[in-house]
Amino acid sequence: MDDPFSQWRTRRKELETLARKILGVQEGASLDELKAAYRQHAKATHPDTNPEDADSHEKFLNVKAAFLVLAKGKEEVLHDISQLPEPAEMMDPEEYLRWWVKKWG
Repeated sequence: MDDPFSQWRTRRKELETLARKILGVQEGASLDELKAAYRQHAKATHPDTNPEDADSHEKFLNVKAAFLVLAKGKEEVLHDISQLPEPAEMMDPEEYLRWWVKKWG
């Protein structure tokens, strides 16, 4: 295994693509654009404004998750909600150590 982080990076890109689709923003959108899209979609999908829609809670949570995925790194207080384990947790500790020593000596 050359790079244990490649699987994490690939999954991260997939999540970012899906999040952009949910919020309807382009790649490289600013934090202000993300916030505006989030507010618009959150208001439209909030369970309190859609009591007749049984899936509104799930839709609202998806909008919130999409915002957090895209805003990560643009504002320190936001956390990654991708539920991915850290790359070191995805492999055997001995395998990770061998990779680390090979990569960094």
